Amino acid sequence: MCSVRTAHCAVCQLRERSLVQAAHIIEDPDPDGIAAVVNGIALCAMHHLAYDRNLMGIDPSGIVHIGKRLRDTADGPMLREGLLGFHAAHLQSPRRPQDHPDPRRLARRFETFEEAYAA
Repeated sequence: MCSVRTAHCAVCQLRERSLVQAAHIIEDPDPDGIAAVVNGIALCAMHHLAYDRNLMGIDPSGIVHIGKRLRDTADGPMLREGLLGFHAAHLQSPRRPQDHPDPRRLARRFETFEEAYAA
């Protein structure tokens, strides 16, 4: 599905292969949830979980958004450095254009994020 051959998290650039996962943009049961590179993003385990839980969103232009609830939370260094530090950052897409996440799918998924947690 997702091009994990990029071997790094598209958000934080973590290169530890054992911590980089293929995250679906649109889940499998949905008709748009195809098992293809354009429906995926290589994310580290933490960013994958935040994305799946709609605590982090990625808009169609590839900008990372951290939900308002987390932005308004005072917590330790993992929240500050691991999530909040990437708010408004640009997603690092694979080099080959055909491996980039589909902007249409990102837009659809971003609507779900906005409904759940965004400000």
